[in-house]
Amino acid sequence: LYHQRRILDDGQLLFVANSHKTKSAHAEVIVQGKYVIKLDLVQAEEYTKRNNELASRIISERFQVDAQDMQVFWPNHRFEVALPQALLIAMEDEARWRIENNLTAATEIPSYLDYIYLDALEEVKPEAVTIIR
Repeated sequence: LYHQRRILDDGQLLFVANSHKTKSAHAEVIVQGKYVIKLDLVQAEEYTKRNNELASRIISERFQVDAQDMQVFWPNHRFEVALPQALLIAMEDEARWRIENNLTAATEIPSYLDYIYLDALEEVKPEAVTIIR
């Protein structure tokens, strides 16, 4: 799972998140001045809660997942946009494990806070951000 942020046009940001082994999904954030006025990921979360069955079909078609497989895994997922402290800890633990097992040339655990943009989500859904700065 990774997130990448880059400036596109004035007031637009693109976040890329891998959600499938071979396909990627993206979401748009619209910023006006210092305020976030739109966050597609939060809108998608709300849509999924309101239209669960339709959302399941959309994902099934988009990622070419068999309907029977969707019936198995879909109910077991919690569709919620969040940046929890546990995510940061898990990323640090994985980096530590990779270093200890010589699976990377890196010798230090990266400062992941330098790569995570919290402000947009805090603006539209502050309760979703529990990462400690």
